[in-house]
Amino acid sequence: MPNFSVFRVDPLHTLNQISALSRHNLREYQPSNADPNRQHLNLILIGPESDFALQAKAMLGDQKMRNGRQRKTRIAAKVILSATRQAFEVSDESRNLDARKIKAWKDESISWLKDKYGTKILSAVLHLDELTPHIHAIIIPLKDDGKLSYKTYFGERQTLRDLHTEYANILAPLGIRRGIERSPVRHEDIKKYYNMSKAVDAALPDLPPLQEAEPIKQDGRIGLIKQTPSVYLTNAEALRDEARQAGRDEAEFVLEKARAHAAQVQEEVARRWRYLQDEIQALKEAKEALIAQYSEAKSTIANLTQTMNEYKDQAMVEKAAREEAEAAHTQLKSDYDQTLAAIADPNYPKDQLVSWAESVRAAPPQALMEAANLQEPPKIHELIPKMSNAPARDNSISISPPRI
Repeated sequence: MPNFSVFRVDPLHTLNQISALSRHNLREYQPSNADPNRQHLNLILIGPESDFALQAKAMLGDQKMRNGRQRKTRIAAKVILSATRQAFEVSDESRNLDARKIKAWKDESISWLKDKYGTKILSAVLHLDELTPHIHAIIIPLKDDGKLSYKTYFGERQTLRDLHTEYANILAPLGIRRGIERSPVRHEDIKKYYNMSKAVDAALPDLPPLQEAEPIKQDGRIGLIKQTPSVYLTNAEALRDEARQAGRDEAEFVLEKARAHAAQVQEEVARRWRYLQDEIQALKEAKEALIAQYSEAKSTIANLTQTMNEYKDQAMVEKAAREEAEAAHTQLKSDYDQTLAAIADPNYPKDQLVSWAESVRAAPPQALMEAANLQEPPKIHELIPKMSNAPARDNSISISPPRI
């Protein structure tokens, strides 16, 4: 089986993320997928033995960083170097790890890492307490001029592809090669993988064991199953006796038993397949229900938006009406002030003033009435309260407010 290299890069945006990765790499807590009995085998290859964030802060200095919601400065790169587990095993038949293979891979990997990034390496830790040996490295992407630039070292897809190819080439003498470039296969986040595995285990019912359970081999196609005959060979003497008692041919009798057992296996697999189909159907129905709820919520939001817009329009109309009323009130006050000024003017003809007041009283402008909040036309003496006290143009003429 071919052995493939593993090269993965992810950005880190904050010192808190670096601190969290430090706790994981230094095993300040016990991950669920790590063996505590093998934790002493882990090695710090480069960097501090405590919180990496302190040294990272010193390396970054006073770099300007974006902390916006949409775009944040990528202050470091988390790099994982490894290979498929078979590359570290003693042989294809043995699943035990070979210390010499691990050392050769570790030396080549750390040498390449130092040659490539030098003083930019914040930390490199070898983990041997998980299923597959791997190295966690943290790179601070500082250029020669001291400026931070993640894009220069890890920002482009083609750059990452070239780095993977370069790393695989230095492992080629160890029998490790690069996987297919641009392959549709994608890395599955370890937390998502374990959460998904637990969810599947919790959803599946406790299935009864198969009768005379033996390892079942599948050739890649669902339903095509081959049962190993070891269970019949180990009980060969008992089967011969049973065949003789039944007066049957031994070979034919064993074959019949094998076919019956294979039928049981196929029936059990079919039952489990039907269960999975029912679960898939239930998930589809749940998905459709969620889509319906989403559509309903979307419609409700649209209705609320329309109602809000209507309230806005109504508010604008009321505002315009208030402004018009305020303008009319201002005009009424101006006319009232002019009237008082005319009364106080000794040269203003009083007969014209009385005639004007009578016309105003007879047909007051509706806008003025509404602006003044009047239910009926005003009295003349209300419009001209000081007429009787105003000096007359001619002393022989005395004008008094008429009775209404």
